Amino acid sequence: MTLGLRPEDFHLSVGDLKLPQLVAVTAVAIEVLGPEVILVCELGGKGGPEIMVRCPRDFVAAPGQVLTLHYDLTQIHLFDKTTGKALQRPRVI
Repeated sequence: MTLGLRPEDFHLSVGDLKLPQLVAVTAVAIEVLGPEVILVCELGGKGGPEIMVRCPRDFVAAPGQVLTLHYDLTQIHLFDKTTGKALQRPRVI
């Protein structure tokens, strides 16, 4: 199966390293769209798969900067790897 998260389901981790769902990323590019900024980054450092993250309009990062994000497990989407069809969302307790 393939795991999916929407760009708005990632959040910047600012000092609260007690969050269980942390992921390190490396900034690749930033696209300023007015009310929000889209961060394009690589998972796990340079060379990892790219993801996009919706950030507040005042977000600033330089390409190559390492950041820590967290995500909400209740927002995970699962897909059948063969068919691409969405699977029922798991219940997180």
